[in-house]
Amino acid sequence: MWQKPFGFAECTIIGVGIVATGVLLQITIGAIDWNLMAFPANVILLCLFMAALVAMHLTRRRVYMFRCLSEARMAVVALSFVATLTFIMGMIRQDGASMGMAPHFTLGFKDMLHAWWMVLPYVWLAVCLGLTAMRRTFPFHLRDVPFMLNHWGLFIVLVCATLGSADIQKYNMQAYPHKPEWRAVDDEGMMHELPLAIELQQFSMEEYPARMMVIDNNSGKAQPENKPQTMTTDEKTGRMLDWQIKIDKYQEYSAPVETASTSSPSPSQPRPGQTPSVRYVGRGSSGATESALVTAVNSRTHQRRQGWISCGSYLFPFHVLALDKYTSLVMAEREPKKFSSAVKVYTKEGDVYVDSIMVNKPLNVMGWKIYQLDYDKEKGRWSELSVFQLVRDPWLPAVYVGLFMMLAGAVFMFGTSPDHQRS
Repeated sequence: MWQKPFGFAECTIIGVGIVATGVLLQITIGAIDWNLMAFPANVILLCLFMAALVAMHLTRRRVYMFRCLSEARMAVVALSFVATLTFIMGMIRQDGASMGMAPHFTLGFKDMLHAWWMVLPYVWLAVCLGLTAMRRTFPFHLRDVPFMLNHWGLFIVLVCATLGSADIQKYNMQAYPHKPEWRAVDDEGMMHELPLAIELQQFSMEEYPARMMVIDNNSGKAQPENKPQTMTTDEKTGRMLDWQIKIDKYQEYSAPVETASTSSPSPSQPRPGQTPSVRYVGRGSSGATESALVTAVNSRTHQRRQGWISCGSYLFPFHVLALDKYTSLVMAEREPKKFSSAVKVYTKEGDVYVDSIMVNKPLNVMGWKIYQLDYDKEKGRWSELSVFQLVRDPWLPAVYVGLFMMLAGAVFMFGTSPDHQRS
């Protein structure tokens, strides 16, 4: 042990020591506050880090540890530690449990991105990447270009994504029709005035067809419980349990109207003079709901039931058809397929942008990415509210440069003969 050159055993012990140091820091001083790394602190730290790497590279022949950090064995072990810790983080739900708590209360397993023992191995890997890239860059050889692109690209992504995380601005904004909104709130609920405003022009939603199902009158659960049977409103006929279902009439936009009962009584239609029955008529204004006139026939008892069912809306209650004293036919609320917002975006410079924002299709304005985040769930497709998330990451272009370098290095590597590559 500890005979030069170091092997995998010595490199592994160094890694264990780095993690142990992180655990001690976590216990004594608590989690890392990345807000302290915001501009200009992160730029200063980057300059100091690069200066330290240059100094280590220039003195590597006199200090063996610096030379060891640029060797393949050390890089492999560092990458193994980082990959293992990242896998652990992926297996544990991260909810920020370590932030704001006393240092001795937690080791930060619920908030590993703020844990010293998670961050220090990443710094170790960044040092290995930087020294290895410098060793292959100076002196420069054309055959080393793919290697340099891969390693410098990964180095840029790792360092810039870490240091730039403190400069990420993320806000939520609620926009209403024809009311430009300049204010947004952060994750802590603090109000901020932004350099741009959003005016909602129109909210649109596409929904999947509504589903009908038979439920138990006592429990309210769909039947059968182990594998509920359903039927969509775009189907004309279907079968659930012993009931043959037929849709006689379907209305996507409708409203209930009370009428006097004239037909024979049924579980869904009380006797005349007691409670008026309900039918649905077309309605295209806000609050309209889906409705269907259905006929259900029991194949075993030959009982026949006919009536309206509806999933309801924020304005009208749902309506069910009682099949017997044990079960009822219901229409579930429609699930959103996709939703979008037509908006106008104003800047303080006087520019106006007119566009639509959809989920996974943000709008880019002045370095801000505007995402469709939410809407008024109670009103659904009739929502007059759109919630947008605005994100600005000034370090993102640098991360993209690093990713492009890695991609270019991989492409060039295919065109480089293995005989010209050095180990």
